[in-house]
Amino acid sequence: MEKYDRIIFDFDDTIWSRNSNDIDCSIYNAKFIKNNLDDKSIIISGNSYASIDDKLSSVGIKFKEVWADANSTLYKYGEKFGVLSDLIISKYNIDIILKSISNLTSNIKPQVIGESNIKLRPIESDDFRNFLVDELNYSIFPSLNIKDCIAKKTGKTTVDILSIYNSKTAVYYYNNLSEYKTLYIGDEIDSGNDIDIANLCTRKLKVSSVYETKAILDCFGGKL
Repeated sequence: MEKYDRIIFDFDDTIWSRNSNDIDCSIYNAKFIKNNLDDKSIIISGNSYASIDDKLSSVGIKFKEVWADANSTLYKYGEKFGVLSDLIISKYNIDIILKSISNLTSNIKPQVIGESNIKLRPIESDDFRNFLVDELNYSIFPSLNIKDCIAKKTGKTTVDILSIYNSKTAVYYYNNLSEYKTLYIGDEIDSGNDIDIANLCTRKLKVSSVYETKAILDCFGGKL
């Protein structure tokens, strides 16, 4: 296997499983990457850094470079380092969107993640998720003249409100990764927010679980 200058990892269900039964494998992956690949790794997650740190701090890990809070914010060794300005939602828009959501449903308390993301969760009914996405995109946003935000279904129980420019590719271009040999490892490289950045990389590897990530690390970790 050829060596790569930078290795880009998704986090949830790639490095760390959402299933608590997989905790040993999740810890193994995080420690392996920290101990062997930290200098060349970039972790990019649509989740909040607080959620990631809650998991990693349990085993004393701070990665060198993590992009979180809906891909928008760089954390170096756990410290906030910078935000991609194109991915920020203005405070004005956040405030009026929150007010509109409260008028739409009282059952879900929106969660504002940094400056770039409003999360609505948990929403167990997929029909209701579809309703919220359509109502936000085709009714509420146009009525408020909000042209730079979009609502998307993410994960299994979440609706994310993001900048229309929000994508993991923004991190790719910010880091000038086209100049390097890059490997992308993620569980949604055929869809979701992994597909665009995965297709830009020199090579991409799809994993279906943290166990497949472990197998890749065990087989090729020292040669990646």
